[in-house]
Amino acid sequence: MSVLGTITEAQLQDAVEELAGWLGWRVWHDHDSRRNRAGLPDVVAVHAQQRRVLFAELKSARGRLRPDQEAWRADLLAAGAESYVWRPSDWLTGTIEAVLRQRPTTPAQLAQDRTNGSVSTVAPADPQNATQGATR
Repeated sequence: MSVLGTITEAQLQDAVEELAGWLGWRVWHDHDSRRNRAGLPDVVAVHAQQRRVLFAELKSARGRLRPDQEAWRADLLAAGAESYVWRPSDWLTGTIEAVLRQRPTTPAQLAQDRTNGSVSTVAPADPQNATQGATR
């Protein structure tokens, strides 16, 4: 079994929350979402100094977005929010840390990142099979 197959969604959640906290993010995660409307991403994080709010859905290496999760994601992206789908591979490659650590500081940098796929305001064609770099 590969290392990716050994990281559970719960372990990824714990790691993201801990790292985000260390980096100055205020993180919310509902540990019992059974009474909530379905689809809200697993992580809602705010960084006042960076003036950022982000949403992240955490999935196992093979986990797929449900239709209600896809709808939330599409609406968040349409509203200009940072919305990510993160998997264990994104943790191991440092992608999650890079997103949490920095953001483009000028409108030109932000526009360039959108062009390069780093920050997207449109939903991916197939969010079920997209990797983190293409799902923001």
